[in-house]
Amino acid sequence: MRGAVSDPEGTANRTVYLGEPTIAAKTGTAQAGGKRGDHSWIAAYTPADRPRWAIVVMIAHGGEASLAAGPVVRRIVQSLYQSHSTTGTPSNQERTTGDSHQR
Repeated sequence: MRGAVSDPEGTANRTVYLGEPTIAAKTGTAQAGGKRGDHSWIAAYTPADRPRWAIVVMIAHGGEASLAAGPVVRRIVQSLYQSHSTTGTPSNQERTTGDSHQR
């Protein structure tokens, strides 16, 4: 899942990769049948080395997952880190205890 984002050849690299924070993800496209567009989904977690948040985005008839759902995950991750830390990383207490509720 890390490679899908961090590897330049990964399915989500172009639309999800931020460098820091690290993100791991799995993209998927499900056929809708008929003349309707395929469903787009992506499951992700961040930071990739010590997950704090899990994110799932599903867009009905969204088309290719990396193009439709990938940018949504990227914006969610950016928003999470902006609203929880000015540095973009968990605080020292959160890193050592895993406790994100003490603020």
